[in-house]
Amino acid sequence: MKSNCNSKFNARKKKTQSDIKRDRLSRLRSATPDGFEVLYELSKTVDHYFPDLWAQLDSVADPRSRSRYSIGCILLGSIFLFLFKQESRNGYNQFRQQRQFSQNYRNIFGMNLPHMDTVNAVFKTLDSNQLERLKAKLVKQLLKKKVFEKFKLFGRDIQIVVDATRTHSFAEKHCDDCLCTTHTYFKLTKSGFNNLKKEHGQIVESASALIDESLHGFKALDKALNKHLGSAFTALHIMSLQKAFTVKTSTHYFHAVLEAKVVASNGFCISIATEWLCHTKGFYDKQDCELNAFKRLAKKMKAYFPRLPVCIIADGLYPSAPFFQICKDNSWRYIVTYKDGNLKSLRRDIHDLLPLNIRNNFKVNKTIKNWVIKHENTWIADLDYHDHSLSWVQCREEKISSNGEVKTTRFEYLTNVSLKEQSEARELINSGRIRQKIENEGFNIQKNNGFKLKHKYSRTSFQALKNYYQCLQIAHMIDQLCYLSKRMKQTIKAWGTTLKHCIQNIQSALLYGELDQDWIEHLREKRTQFRY
Repeated sequence: MKSNCNSKFNARKKKTQSDIKRDRLSRLRSATPDGFEVLYELSKTVDHYFPDLWAQLDSVADPRSRSRYSIGCILLGSIFLFLFKQESRNGYNQFRQQRQFSQNYRNIFGMNLPHMDTVNAVFKTLDSNQLERLKAKLVKQLLKKKVFEKFKLFGRDIQIVVDATRTHSFAEKHCDDCLCTTHTYFKLTKSGFNNLKKEHGQIVESASALIDESLHGFKALDKALNKHLGSAFTALHIMSLQKAFTVKTSTHYFHAVLEAKVVASNGFCISIATEWLCHTKGFYDKQDCELNAFKRLAKKMKAYFPRLPVCIIADGLYPSAPFFQICKDNSWRYIVTYKDGNLKSLRRDIHDLLPLNIRNNFKVNKTIKNWVIKHENTWIADLDYHDHSLSWVQCREEKISSNGEVKTTRFEYLTNVSLKEQSEARELINSGRIRQKIENEGFNIQKNNGFKLKHKYSRTSFQALKNYYQCLQIAHMIDQLCYLSKRMKQTIKAWGTTLKHCIQNIQSALLYGELDQDWIEHLREKRTQFRY
């Protein structure tokens, strides 16, 4: 009787799983019309901003002597790997095996879809600098079309945020270009605690709370000991206390990149130049690597865009005389975060001059949802630091919720813009705070929203990884131009759907739909306006 019940339950379970699969396929097929609309919108975006994209892709020097697919097919296949957000080469290949998908791809883009193993083989030998120069050409086309015109600082400067991020991590050394960091962990075992009691007596009894707890680094160890034993006792017996802990070290290998991205208040975060971080000794030191990489990045930016009015926005790592000099030599403006402890002599000057600049102060109050936000802004102009004329600006933000909760934050920036009026200080503060967009709209989206930046698209070749990275940046550029347009935002809102669902609709259209070639040509001939 029991076996009969189990068999009925399993049959019911299998039937349910089959129904779920059938329903999913049905939903995909029903989403095909919407998918075509999104796909056409994507195609119109490319035709509008980059009408010669196919020719530019084909102009890249092909490292192969013989080939079945043109270099344009190879590059386009990689770009659409990221635009369709397949998340892996294998997932893309599974779509490619579907005859209807390949046929629709050919009808829209006029090229065959290569196998991703073929793409990977080419990327192992292709010079990634060619793709970076191609990316710079595409950005120049956007500048000519004045895409960023309404987002300029003071109506003059393109806002470019500079920041670094880790791209790929490895348990073992991946290649000779790998950076590495060594982490130290401290753990107090029961035997170690007993030895500690024998040496110091009952005074260390409170340290029993640390038994079997893993502490990452010397700072964490020092903080835990101060908490449980007191700072005075810890400072006096630090050597004997450390000996009681078991020490383990682990080495992590990774690649990291320094990015320069055009940012705007509407969500634009478009890469214009890339520099991979390296260190002659192999070990990673954030300050040494990132600042040295910026020197190389600045040369690239000046070579790609020699006459572009630029304002560099950077975090608290950058305020230094060498950074100020690089920007001065290139005639760039800059806004950098000013943290406590940076440029101490300048901090003393600000402290002395603050009482003399009480007129350079204004307040702004606003309400957002259930929060009342109060800003108190102060600035000092014409500060001198190593022959560089700087302005300092500070924003104290107080957020008060409807239930009385209060959050206070302080933002400070240094700039080579000579501030004269409140409006200039307010705009500069807004530009300084826009720096976080490279983290959110830039790196976070590329790592988590379908682009899978951290995925190892090639596990054996760093050269291939760099080429995939450049294709990802081009794909993200096209993605933003399409989905951030006012028309596309209104369409998505009218459908009551999400951007992720739109990508699924594109996949369903390519898998199950049949494209009308005449309609495609009609859409390409039709003039379209893109507003942001």
